[in-house]
Amino acid sequence: MCGIGGIKSKLENRDAALRKMLDSMRFRGPDSQGEYSDDEIALGHRRLKIIDLTSHGDQPMANEGNNIWLVSNCEIYNFRELRRHLEDLGHKFRSQADSEVILHSYEEWGKDCLDKLRGMFSFCIWDKDKKELFLARDRLGIKPLYYYFKGELFVFASEVRGILATEMISKRLELNGLLTYLDYGGLKEPWTMVEGIYSLAPGNYIILNEKEFKIVNYWDLARIATSKPYFKSEEITERINVLLKESVQLHLISEVPLGIFLSGGIDSSSLLSLVAKIAPKIRSISLVFNEEDLSEARYSRLMAKKYRTDHHEVFINHDYLFKNLDNAIASMDEPTFNGINTYFVSRAAKESGLTVALSGLGGDEIFGGYPTFRRISRLIWFCKFWDGAPKIFREIFAGILKSIVPALPQKDKLIELAKEGSILRHPYFWMRRLFTEDQKKRLLKTYTFLAKEDAREIAGLDIINQVSYLEMVNYMRDILLRDTDFMSMAHSLEVRVPFLDHKLVEFMFSVPGRFKMDRHLNKPLLIKSLDESLPETIIKRKKMGFTFPFDNWLRQNLRNEVEQTLRERDTMLDGFINHDSVLEIWKGFQKRHISWERPWAIYVLKKWIKIYLQ
Repeated sequence: MCGIGGIKSKLENRDAALRKMLDSMRFRGPDSQGEYSDDEIALGHRRLKIIDLTSHGDQPMANEGNNIWLVSNCEIYNFRELRRHLEDLGHKFRSQADSEVILHSYEEWGKDCLDKLRGMFSFCIWDKDKKELFLARDRLGIKPLYYYFKGELFVFASEVRGILATEMISKRLELNGLLTYLDYGGLKEPWTMVEGIYSLAPGNYIILNEKEFKIVNYWDLARIATSKPYFKSEEITERINVLLKESVQLHLISEVPLGIFLSGGIDSSSLLSLVAKIAPKIRSISLVFNEEDLSEARYSRLMAKKYRTDHHEVFINHDYLFKNLDNAIASMDEPTFNGINTYFVSRAAKESGLTVALSGLGGDEIFGGYPTFRRISRLIWFCKFWDGAPKIFREIFAGILKSIVPALPQKDKLIELAKEGSILRHPYFWMRRLFTEDQKKRLLKTYTFLAKEDAREIAGLDIINQVSYLEMVNYMRDILLRDTDFMSMAHSLEVRVPFLDHKLVEFMFSVPGRFKMDRHLNKPLLIKSLDESLPETIIKRKKMGFTFPFDNWLRQNLRNEVEQTLRERDTMLDGFINHDSVLEIWKGFQKRHISWERPWAIYVLKKWIKIYLQ
């Protein structure tokens, strides 16, 4: 993958600002740097070479007439097929790079080229003749794209930090971004933590010319999800099998060393079983902990032995984490409570010699693997009754709960749910929330209720597919994919996600939810669609999230560091957050009344702001 950026402006310092941007993203593309500028625009590119390792694949890249220019952060998996078609139509290619097919596809089909592309991408095309910028992001948001637009200045980049590095905008904290961070421990698009910088939504493109600036949606998961369902149950696993094999085959295209993240869960194990048929002796990477209840070592070792991978393990303890914590947080393009694990597994993959790694991310979302699928289903049915209860009755009941329920990490959520039901938000959002509205009111000096969180766009879906959709466009998009991108690119590592091939995703949303759940088997459609059965130990194992034992570490070796940071006065954050409330959260955690995610999220936020905004 790569880092891209550009500045549309006639300011004298434009080209120098672009170089600062590219320098800030050098880890995204350590292999080469390229620039293009004319009177209207400056474009820049940092390249991590994956396909066509020669200089012919460097960017910015132009067409034959040098009137259309491209910078891209992409893997276009069907590039060979597209290239043959474009060559038949008369197009001449200068490289063997997959990115060049975007350029010629735009020449041939204009903005409709997006319908032809299969892969992960964000890119910008500058059409000199039209004096028009065309920027696009892939359907599911695997690759990021940020922009700032005010007056005569338009700036875009692969990272928020890239835009900040230009020193062309003010470093002011965005309240809406802060609110969404407190809600979920990650920024909800389109917000970022910086005022004026926005994330382009997945499946959207931007047109900017002398007459207009507009954002257009070209692919919408809600529209896909609510299309005609697929009821031929006997053909479902057969079709999934075909799509999985096709996706894995495409995702293995590489001219540099490629491996796989292996946790030993159903997703990574299924992925390995598919990969091993095509690429035997592939390198696998696993993290190992001292804490037996969180370590997945025995499962990953079982799968590595079964498929004879070149297996690498990295031992993680609190001392190792503490030693590398500052670098991990500095690698966050945006603050997140969830991305530290990806930083360390990516570092391990790079140190083992890999440039590309496959991940099982997306398996839980499309195959129904999270516990939330069952829990939220029960909550939805409960709320259908509870929402109809008189408001005064709900408030009285919430008050009773507040007085009799012990001080536990989930107490505030339970009370708020009792009081509001699903009137303010779909039950999914209760399950994923970090801080409740009452907690936010105590934390924030200026409290604002963002918006009602419902799911009207998918009201016609069955409950399982509703949850699947909500996981895809919230937790996966706003946290998992974003964390994976910047934490892997911090080590110049490209992570690919075969389960998020859009053709597979589209099919899975045509499958009725009742086929996706089994009382005795987790992710039955994934397991049954494989050519070879997974070991019973893997299939029957308890579901474990890919997380570190932070609850223990925050009470032991990390305690002093976290407490000291939470006690520090932060000039910028003090304008938004009540310092005493932060300390109350820390005290609540020490008493085991509050889960570790809440003090950890504020700790990361304070550290990130100190690094990038002050």
